Amino acid sequence: MKPQTKLKRFLEHLLKDRSFLDYWSIIHFVFGMLVGFILKRLNIVFITSFFISFSLVMFWEILEHPIFKYLIKKQFRENIKNQITDIIYGILGFLIYWFYL
Repeated sequence: MKPQTKLKRFLEHLLKDRSFLDYWSIIHFVFGMLVGFILKRLNIVFITSFFISFSLVMFWEILEHPIFKYLIKKQFRENIKNQITDIIYGILGFLIYWFYL
């Protein structure tokens, strides 16, 4: 099997499963970048900024379900893989902003 075919099948699986990658992943990534932008502009040192960012991402992931349940009056579920990857995308956004922008 060609490498491009393997990559295509892998990405299709990620999008189909929606545990590791979905449209909300972009929102979590951008949120991490926004937090990085704000903390960097406030001249807060990296290690403190990292812990603030991690705490905010975790806090949002905990509150995401009850907030959306209240707002849309509908039950929805996220599996643990999706919650973990949401946190990773948020931290990744923070790190990319901090070190590359």
